[in-house]
Amino acid sequence: MYEPFVAHLGDLLTPARKKTAETRSEEVMANFQTSVMMWGSDEAVSAFSRFRRATAANPPGHITMRLVADLLIAIRRDIAVPDSRTTGIEILGSRLNDLTKDSAMARALQAPFDEVCEEHGWEPPFEFEIKPAQKRKG
Repeated sequence: MYEPFVAHLGDLLTPARKKTAETRSEEVMANFQTSVMMWGSDEAVSAFSRFRRATAANPPGHITMRLVADLLIAIRRDIAVPDSRTTGIEILGSRLNDLTKDSAMARALQAPFDEVCEEHGWEPPFEFEIKPAQKRKG
């Protein structure tokens, strides 16, 4: 269920594949939405819902990347490591070439989501019912 969607996100983050991937985004999203709403964990459904509602509201790039990271973490917990403590930096760090130079992106991937939204002057179109876990413990 998750593999086509995760592969698509990977293609969107790969410069040589991005243009082709963008032409398939609507279909991939629709197929994934149907599957995740039925078979995804509560955390995955919530993360996907936040991602979809946010992208319709044109969030800043740092917010979009944070929501992608939160979704990938939820997927990881759902299919592989339920108690995963992996962070957004670890999930997306290998895909973001200038992460060490972009302190705002690094912060967006680690700080509490409500703080990231406030720092970017963006009001999310959803409540913070479930706060995504980003900070590594221990």
